[in-house]
Amino acid sequence: MSEWRSVESFVKFSTKGVTPRYVEKSGILVLNQKCIRNHKIDYSLAQYISDDQKISESKHVKEGDILFNSTGQGTAGRCAFVKELPPDIAVVIDSHILLLRCSSYEEAQCLSYALYSFEKTLQSFMDGSTGQAELDKVRVFNLQTKIPKDGASQKKIAAVLSALDAKIELNNRINAELEAMAKTLYDYWFVQFDFPCLPPDYQSVGARKPSCHDREGKPSGLDAVCTYRAVGGLPVPEAGKHFVYVLLCLPASGDARVCDDCSFYIGMTDDLYRRWFEHKTGHGAKWTKANRPIKVIHHETFDSKEAAATREKELKTGFGRKWLKREYQKLLKFDIGGSPAHQSKLMQAGKMVYNPTLKREIPEGWEVSTIGDTFPTSLGGTPSRINPTYWAPPEINWLNSEDKETLYVVGADERISSAGLKNSAAKLLPVGTVILSIVRHLRASILGVEAA
Repeated sequence: MSEWRSVESFVKFSTKGVTPRYVEKSGILVLNQKCIRNHKIDYSLAQYISDDQKISESKHVKEGDILFNSTGQGTAGRCAFVKELPPDIAVVIDSHILLLRCSSYEEAQCLSYALYSFEKTLQSFMDGSTGQAELDKVRVFNLQTKIPKDGASQKKIAAVLSALDAKIELNNRINAELEAMAKTLYDYWFVQFDFPCLPPDYQSVGARKPSCHDREGKPSGLDAVCTYRAVGGLPVPEAGKHFVYVLLCLPASGDARVCDDCSFYIGMTDDLYRRWFEHKTGHGAKWTKANRPIKVIHHETFDSKEAAATREKELKTGFGRKWLKREYQKLLKFDIGGSPAHQSKLMQAGKMVYNPTLKREIPEGWEVSTIGDTFPTSLGGTPSRINPTYWAPPEINWLNSEDKETLYVVGADERISSAGLKNSAAKLLPVGTVILSIVRHLRASILGVEAA
């Protein structure tokens, strides 16, 4: 059985931390307000305190303690449970944190979850001016909550809530990894411009290598290999057409950007995309298996197989290779801003053009625009806090910069009324809207709920 009890009745000992003398490195870690968030302790934000500073043993943090931010607008009221401590180092708290200690580990864990559920309410228990506001400890200790008296029940409750915490933390790590993958993908596609570019009307034709094609004859993983930098803009297979192609390859040792070390592979095919795939995956030729293909540096189209074969032989002669090398040098030196006489005659894939606005190369055919010209935009607004009818009843999610710390926003700490929405600059935004925090730092998020 459980009954209503005050927070104070659970707390056997409480104390504030120390005023630290920070040092670069020591054997004592001191926690500050930034370390406590979302019922967890981030030890990476802690600092070191001088080993010479005299600190009472009672102010040393122990496993099973509850830590409570006691000062600061926006941070006061945050609490965390000390589930475990970092090894081989002492941990203390600074003077802006309140330490609560209960009679048992399980009881403290249950109480910490109860306090965490009151976090937004606790943040309203402030006394003093805005700059020096402090949490009213008496009001906190007078809060009423129910926690079973027997340790077995406390342990079961704590186990369930801890399991949920662990699942949430795992999901957060997965989300962080997915977000990192998305950023990497963005870098490949929109910074390096190495995005998939297989034409939608492409159909694989010609001789096929069973070892690198699926049962339907389509190269397995073709989309991933056919990127703009490598094959962008190449013609698709067409009845009666044959192509001569030149691959720029990276020798086993050397840099393909240095012309003396660059390597060219010359071939003929009726399907440039399929043939690139075979070379890229090590099934095209012994040469390209040992010398990694980088891109199609030149291609020519012919109406007959015989004409293509003749041109292939010409390029493989000493004269042909000298021509390739000379044109490649032009490409490196004069492709951006060079005069027409210096333009390379190579018909390369993935052609880039210089954009004076961005002052960099972008794929041929791309346009440069602003976010405002491309998407509808609007600024948010805050209903007047003087008028209570703008905030009650709390009907509509309302976001501030504190709410947008993750890629996806699925909730809001505050809500406004319909009157608050109508009589302010706030606008109700649909699910899927991209929002930007522009007050404290620039950060983009995606709405998973309707919000203003």
